[in-house]
Order: sequence, then C-alpha cells, then structure tokens
Amino acid sequence: MKKEDAEKYVKRQKEFYLDLIVYLFVCLVFTGIWFIYDHGSNFWPKYIFFWGGIYIIYRFIRSGNLAFLSGVLPFADPNWEEKQVNKLTQKSNKPAEKPTPKAAPKAVSKRKKK
Repeated sequence: MKKEDAEKYVKRQKEFYLDLIVYLFVCLVFTGIWFIYDHGSNFWPKYIFFWGGIYIIYRFIRSGNLAFLSGVLPFADPNWEEKQVNKLTQKSNKPAEKPTPKAAPKAVSKRKKK
C-alpha cells in the first residue's frame, strides 16, 4: 500500500470512529431526555437510533472496514473493482489460442500371453 493510500485510509478510519462516538453520544443524550421528560410515552429516540444507524453503516462501508470480509464476499475488498478490470482486460488482450489437435488413441495389442 502506498503512503498516500495509507494516509487516506487512516483518515477515513478516524472520521468513522469520530462519527461513531458522536452517534453514541447523541443517542445517549436523546434517550436521557426521553427518560426524564417523556418516559411514559412512545420511545421517540428510536427514530434517531434507526437513521443514525443507517448513516453509521454507510460510513463503516465507505471507510473500507469491509475488507475483513473479502474471503467471504470478494467484492468487499476495496481494490476489487480494479482487480476485476485488470483481469478482464488481460483476458481480452491475449490472442485467441488455437485448439491443439488431440492425439489419436494408441492401438491396443490383443496378443495372448502364453
């Protein structure tokens, strides 16, 4: 991995972790507000949990954290697209191979053993 790529990756990781900390803090604050003022009514912070969770999942994927699943999900590797393009272009650049003629089967001797 090049130094520039590593720096970008680390920056994305840092942004993800900061977003996760902010999400957890906001959820905690809104749950506290609900508990203090409205704990007998509908649990309205669930909407914040849901939409914030969707955003956190999006940030998790965008930060390259799915690379650990590359054995199970090959497209989870951050370089998967580049690898596929290289693989496909290498196949199309190779000249078409002529099929080799198959060798004729050898005649089997039917001589009897004495």
